Amino acid sequence: MREFYIPAGATFTLKEIRPGSYDVRYEYLNDGSKQKTDPLSLTERETGDGIEFSNRIITL
Repeated sequence: MREFYIPAGATFTLKEIRPGSYDVRYEYLNDGSKQKTDPLSLTERETGDGIEFSNRIITL
């Protein structure tokens, strides 16, 4: 498990994640409630030009 604190209005990029299924969990600091996303699938596949990786953008 990895944990990151991203302040309101900020952006964050996480690189070099292995293929697999992940979820993003987050906490509302005003009331302490916690949520998580549906599973996200990250993939890689070989193409004629090399390896193609999936790319996900999440906005909370």
